[in-house]
Amino acid sequence: MSEDLYELPKGWVWTGLKIVCEKIQDGSHFSPQLQYTEGGEGRYLYITAKNIKPNGLDLSDVTYVDETFHKSIYERCNPEKGDVLLTKDGVKTGVVTLNTLDEQFSLLSSVALFKTNKLVLCSNYLRYFLSSPVGFKMITGQMTGTAIKRIVLDKIRQSYICLPPLPEQHRIVAKIEELFTELDAGVELLKKLKAKLKRYRQAVLKAAVEGNLTKEWREANQGKLEPASMLRDRILKQRREKWEAEQLAKMKAQGKTPKDDSWKLKYKEPIAPDTSDLPELPNGWCWATLDQISVKITDGEHLRPKVVEKGVYFLSAKDIREEGVNFDEPLFVSEDDAEKFRNRCDPEKGDILIVSRGATVGRSCLVNTDTMFCLLGSVILIKLYPYVLNQFAIYSIKSPDIQKHIINLSGSTAQQAIYIRDIRKAYIPLPSLEEQHQIFNEVERCLSVIHQLEKTIDTNLKRAEKLRQSILKQAFEGKLVPQDPNDEPAEKLLERIKAEKAKHEVEKKPKRQSKTKSSQPRKSQATAIQLELNFDE
Repeated sequence: MSEDLYELPKGWVWTGLKIVCEKIQDGSHFSPQLQYTEGGEGRYLYITAKNIKPNGLDLSDVTYVDETFHKSIYERCNPEKGDVLLTKDGVKTGVVTLNTLDEQFSLLSSVALFKTNKLVLCSNYLRYFLSSPVGFKMITGQMTGTAIKRIVLDKIRQSYICLPPLPEQHRIVAKIEELFTELDAGVELLKKLKAKLKRYRQAVLKAAVEGNLTKEWREANQGKLEPASMLRDRILKQRREKWEAEQLAKMKAQGKTPKDDSWKLKYKEPIAPDTSDLPELPNGWCWATLDQISVKITDGEHLRPKVVEKGVYFLSAKDIREEGVNFDEPLFVSEDDAEKFRNRCDPEKGDILIVSRGATVGRSCLVNTDTMFCLLGSVILIKLYPYVLNQFAIYSIKSPDIQKHIINLSGSTAQQAIYIRDIRKAYIPLPSLEEQHQIFNEVERCLSVIHQLEKTIDTNLKRAEKLRQSILKQAFEGKLVPQDPNDEPAEKLLERIKAEKAKHEVEKKPKRQSKTKSSQPRKSQATAIQLELNFDE
């Protein structure tokens, strides 16, 4: 640990956290039998890691426990207003906040509590120290929390803190909060801009599939464009011809020859859209269901196959992103299994994928890779006829109104799920092929501007976070505010606290009656040694 204790400004000192804290303790290590979603008489707040946020306690999703459980663990850490709370377990490990509640509450063991000695340590100073790169490294041994899942309480108790004079602590806290307020205002503005860009993206897609984005182009090309209804009819004709050719091939393989055309009556026309409640489209456009314009609509494997260490990628709903498929956290199946799976569901570059289960139901993308992969049943695959531009179709599916329509087809209120039969009924507006290409060009132009602005915003958000850490780093190196030579050095304050603690220990220790009178120097020496040991302990 000594190699981490860098040189401090005059008047500062390194000291143990347990020396300047009256208590460092975590919450209950066992869960209550009963938890309540609402408070009331005899019920107390039960704070866990999910409630710890940098700006304070978040009580939007909190539970309550009864008085019996509360009393059984409250004395363990007895949280009070002004205590510092730190999440030491889970995905939010390392988040620090200040308790601003006046009421009593209980803690789970995933949260550590710090009660500072107010005579030597400002609670907010400790809060910011633990949030800083220096403080995080002290309590975890690492500069970042990427691999941290749990902080051990004993490790925290053995950690050090750089301690300036108490008045300087308050000046540091005031300066941090001043700079953070300005920084937070900038971050909030960036987030609002990002939200506006998201709404603008949706507005672009809405305008695209309603024909407003290409209105002038369409008017300039009147009479030159094939009506979309003719395009759709050509697809339907080709679809029927394909089915008939497949049926004839099957009969031929069985050595059969049809006597007449009655076998053609078995053909099932694709589902047509019900346009009675649909909005009016631009001249030359028409409505079409995905069933009418698709060569294939299917989904992935319904039973999770045997996973292997290395083989063919096996993706599920979590791997379907707005921009395309993602291979960051894949599973793998054997090549033999993959060949079997792809006989029915064979995603290829340019195909449409739609998430059909889970929290991201309705999310869609185009396959953006030539890499071979298989799909789990939580993803639906759509292969379109070449008369429909895949990019235009995905813009339609992602547009606000069509997206809402697709999700509503699931008809589920508990766990939404879209089935193949639902997707077949889903409709999209269809312009001529020429206008589809024009729409694609216009949307790409708009989205590229949005994407560039979002990248700039993300860069500045990352820069703001780095600046936040830089402010904290300077604060705990003594470079954020000027030192005042009139401040009492932290070392002097620690010595006084040490002496007061030693005196308190002596007064607390019961006097023993001794028949044999020992020499005074020997007693003083023993007492001094004992006091030193008590303090070190």
